[in-house]
Amino acid sequence: MVFFLTSLVRNIYLLGLLRFLIGISDAALLPLSQTILMKNTPNEIISRIFSYMQSFQALGSIIGPMLGAIIAGHFSYADVFLMTTMIALLNLVIVLMAFHLVKHQLHD
Repeated sequence: MVFFLTSLVRNIYLLGLLRFLIGISDAALLPLSQTILMKNTPNEIISRIFSYMQSFQALGSIIGPMLGAIIAGHFSYADVFLMTTMIALLNLVIVLMAFHLVKHQLHD
């Protein structure tokens, strides 16, 4: 939701506030994802799974700003946040589907 609101901003101070909120949520995401991995991953493969997570996180830190610059260059700065919103919503749908699938597999 904050990404979508950020696409509508026309005030630098509101943009700063919304980016601050995004930063706080990003700061909470890493410990949360690590906790979920620790609770749901067998001890034998935990190191490999954490290395995958770290690798994809680093890859996202490299590719994300480059894609953002390309999108902003071809479209607009607001479109960067709109596309981020779409990606976040797609990610939410995928995660909900995965949880639903796992829940049904555990009950079968």
